[in-house]
Amino acid sequence: MKEEELLDAYYNLLLSSDLRSDERDLLLGYKQDLLLSNKNWKSRFLNLVEDIRCLSLRKMKQEKLSPDLADFYKKVAFMGKVEEEQARGLASLGIFFH
Repeated sequence: MKEEELLDAYYNLLLSSDLRSDERDLLLGYKQDLLLSNKNWKSRFLNLVEDIRCLSLRKMKQEKLSPDLADFYKKVAFMGKVEEEQARGLASLGIFFH
């Protein structure tokens, strides 16, 4: 997923009326961080995925994540998993050809 697509999905999620207050607070905190910092945007979104996962675990007995946030989580988590697996593949090539 490209940066523009990810940011579009993120901003559309912020506009969703289905978000609960704790979910919106979490997302707005990352909006400020993205605007104010020069950090790698992918690593920032992967940190957001981790925080969404923790929020989901805390809310597990009470309620589920809102559907829009759950869909966003799946997209971004999949992006992180793909990059992780690509890194493992590249590392194994070094061992294979060494």
